[in-house]
Amino acid sequence: MAGVQGTVTVGVGSFPVTMPKSGLTVIGITVQKNTVGGYLSIPIDQGHNAILPFNTQRGVTTTDVAVGQFLDNNNTWHVHFTAGLQINCTVTGLTSGVVFIYYGTPFDDSKPLTAFAGVAVAVTTSTSLSFTFPGDVVLNGILYECGYNTAETNVNTDFQWNTDVGKSIDINFPTACQLKTVPVDNAGAAQSLTVTAAFDGTHVATGQLVLYYNYVKS
Repeated sequence: MAGVQGTVTVGVGSFPVTMPKSGLTVIGITVQKNTVGGYLSIPIDQGHNAILPFNTQRGVTTTDVAVGQFLDNNNTWHVHFTAGLQINCTVTGLTSGVVFIYYGTPFDDSKPLTAFAGVAVAVTTSTSLSFTFPGDVVLNGILYECGYNTAETNVNTDFQWNTDVGKSIDINFPTACQLKTVPVDNAGAAQSLTVTAAFDGTHVATGQLVLYYNYVKS
């Protein structure tokens, strides 16, 4: 039966995480009580990292009104991998909050870390985003964590890039939307890729655009 057998919690700045013992199967990761968005980056193998984004679940004002995007499964990424005694992880953008790491028997929709192989680039007021991949890859998804700022007036962000001569992909993300990966159907990408961002309003917060890709694990 799938489910949680135990939990390890640490502050976002307290990595690496020490597990109760080596060989446990991690089945879910979430971040709670964070006031800004960002992502966790977990090494898969040399040159490849799993990117797990999280938006804030509260405002940065004293009213603490819930804002931003939401993630399925109780704000948890369902993953599965066998952990050693420690889990190394890099935190980007998340300046506060608590990381919950669940271990047990994988959920039906749990995915291996390779399913989250990706590259993240910060989205500020710049409209040209440069991605560098570990070699030529095949893209399989795109996700936008829009960030949050009390002065934000942007309600939609549009991302566009060229896939071939005369061909391009153009995807729009509303600010109030589910924090979810939009599938991309085997779009090839060279080692370097430029994505153009356009805002519908004044973009103040720092967001994170993630491009996920397939690769053959060495």
